[in-house]
Amino acid sequence: MRKDGSQAGSTALKLTVINSIKVMIVLNKGRQKTKTFFWSIFWSLLLLAFSIQKLCAWNLEKKIDQVVPLIQMMKNRYKDNVPEPIFQEAKGIGFISLYQASLFMKERQGVGLIIVRLPEGRWSGPLAVKVSGWDLGLSVGFLSADLLLVINTQETIDLLIKGTKCNIGVGQSAQPGLVELTEDQAISPTAAVYVYLISKKKLKGIAIGNIDLVADPETNWKYYQTKCIPYQILSGRIAVPESGQRLIQALLEPYRSLPVKPAERVVASPP
Repeated sequence: MRKDGSQAGSTALKLTVINSIKVMIVLNKGRQKTKTFFWSIFWSLLLLAFSIQKLCAWNLEKKIDQVVPLIQMMKNRYKDNVPEPIFQEAKGIGFISLYQASLFMKERQGVGLIIVRLPEGRWSGPLAVKVSGWDLGLSVGFLSADLLLVINTQETIDLLIKGTKCNIGVGQSAQPGLVELTEDQAISPTAAVYVYLISKKKLKGIAIGNIDLVADPETNWKYYQTKCIPYQILSGRIAVPESGQRLIQALLEPYRSLPVKPAERVVASPP
């Protein structure tokens, strides 16, 4: 009996120790989870503050000053570039900057500009736009990303001119922009919008989920010094400030890139 009692006491002691260890593990995990939770909240707030600061500091003229050298570089590169035939057939060009709005979700917000080719070969003034999107195909590690949009269809331009929200990726088809193409590919675009990631002064095609573009009235009013609407800006019916003129001049400069590759011909083998 004593032996059984001793064994029972030993077993009870073991169970007590085991249960105590389990409780300590649970409490420790709880502390770790709490610590992780608070750190997650901290980083989310930091990212939110970063995004808000970027969006609040939004200035169209400063954005143009960043875009002009990029266009000049694009016109003089021999690779990692928008091919000249694609650029020459484009209905419009967009430059947007995206910022990660959430640590846990792939939500992005941003700002940018759209400029449209006019019927007589000129370019319109730049239209400031706000951007939002989900699941853009960008790495979660990206705090920010700059994209170049080559707009190929009048339908996309018409949405922007009307001032309505323009969805790219679902409403308007999008695909990674080409950096090389054959004559066959140059004849007709295969998507409403070609998307390029601007990275280290190079351009590469990138797939996106979907993004929404909508005109930013306050930024446009501040830049043009009048309460203008997207139609007036994108149809060339409003005077363009000096920085916008520099942007237009950069777009009008000739390409100095390599010619398009000839289309490959498939020769049928003899029977």
